[in-house]
Amino acid sequence: MTLPLVSIFLPTYSRYQSGYLKSSIDSVLAQTYKNFELLVVDDGSIDGTSEYIKELAASDKRIKHVRFDKNIGLLAFTTAKAYLESSGEYLTFIFDDCVYETNHLEKLLAKLNSEPNLGMAYGKILIKHLDAEDEIYGQETDLVSLSSDNCIGNACVMLKREVVEEIGWYDPHIILKRFCDWDLWLRVFYKFKVGFVDEILATEFGPVLMDSLGNYHIANIPLVKKYIATNRSNILSPYNIIHGNYSLTQINFPLSQEESYELMLIILDHFIRSADLAQIAAVYPKIQDEPFVQQSMVRLKSCNEFGLNEEFFEILGSLWFYIHYFKRSNAGERLKLHQIVKEYLKENEDSLILNNAMLNSLSWKITKPLRDFKVGFDKLLKKNN
Repeated sequence: MTLPLVSIFLPTYSRYQSGYLKSSIDSVLAQTYKNFELLVVDDGSIDGTSEYIKELAASDKRIKHVRFDKNIGLLAFTTAKAYLESSGEYLTFIFDDCVYETNHLEKLLAKLNSEPNLGMAYGKILIKHLDAEDEIYGQETDLVSLSSDNCIGNACVMLKREVVEEIGWYDPHIILKRFCDWDLWLRVFYKFKVGFVDEILATEFGPVLMDSLGNYHIANIPLVKKYIATNRSNILSPYNIIHGNYSLTQINFPLSQEESYELMLIILDHFIRSADLAQIAAVYPKIQDEPFVQQSMVRLKSCNEFGLNEEFFEILGSLWFYIHYFKRSNAGERLKLHQIVKEYLKENEDSLILNNAMLNSLSWKITKPLRDFKVGFDKLLKKNN
């Protein structure tokens, strides 16, 4: 009897040197269920990840390397490409800040096989926190409860391939960067029966990592819920996402002025992270009334004349910081903050520069300048208060 093939998708960006990617892959290779293919989706890593995956793939034919030369920063998009290269009857996910329990595949497969009417099965995940008790995440739920809050961990889910063929893949729109899994579960629950395995099937270390998606990305929950409520399954086939005319930024429903502004910040935040100057410039005119953004754009264009360099990432760091911290201030505070930022950039320009050695050792290119910027800003803020 031939056992069904399981396709496992592992999106990653520069987590080789930290050891987290190796831990994730090792936990897959240690599975009690052996008939799987592991598609490691390398999103333009710069830390030796590509060479590591190629070496593994040469020694284990179950491992496939799906490489993007430029960082996209949207796992929903990059894994859609991997889906088109996969063959499994069943689909599951692991991330480079997670590890599987050894019986992960076995337990979820058993649940789906024992109840053939199910389209999806999921279990619990243990989440590690830096300054708090470990958390067990995941519980039995229904469509109504899930619509209010996601309680399903991304690394403890298994889908039948026929489900994706009917309702589509993760939605890669930038607004769902942190919530594409929640959106997919809701679409599954709406169409299919879902089973729950009351066991811990994976462990996630994301909350203890500074560059984890949940720790640094702008989120607007009301806007996310408004977007999720729209019907999009007809355009979310993996093929259409990769080869069609799918837009990562457009919204097809009315937005208030405030919502439009928030959306522009979310989009700008994303393209700063992927260091995409062309896209930053495209978004910039929509918020060009902000003096600090104007200043940053002039400096970005100037320093990028001969290609990406240290100063470029320094400016990206300060621009990102501005978006996250200053945009959440009221109008009166913002005027004072503008002056503080101006003073800090003038007095501390050299301390923000990121050298090549540091750049190559970091998974998130602008972590160091952001840290320096925030430390200096906090001091100046206290002085001005």
